[in-house]
Amino acid sequence: MDKAKKKLGVTPSHAGQAWGRKHSGLDRDQLGRQKLQDFKYIGINGAPTCTAISEDILAGVKELGFDRYKYIVQLFLVEKTGQSIHIASRWVWDVARDTWVQAQYETENYVMVALVVASYFE
Repeated sequence: MDKAKKKLGVTPSHAGQAWGRKHSGLDRDQLGRQKLQDFKYIGINGAPTCTAISEDILAGVKELGFDRYKYIVQLFLVEKTGQSIHIASRWVWDVARDTWVQAQYETENYVMVALVVASYFE
């Protein structure tokens, strides 16, 4: 954990330093790209792929060492069929400390949206 904090120049404190988007340290362009390099969308292979990628994202976020946060990782993998897609999420949170970050990966056949919510707890 200390290595990740040093690399990012982030020093969280127990006094409640906010996680914030500027501290996320997530390379949103690279989220899950290794697992999606040769991925071909077939309905049945979507769930295991989403599970593996969400676990990788959660592990990367936890490595940042913000120990007073709980994380929720959601992945939406949708095949492109010529229809529009609307994704909405609602949360009850403290606007001063809680935050979120999202990333999108799109190919000719599918779209994957990753959402990470960080909720502060005492």
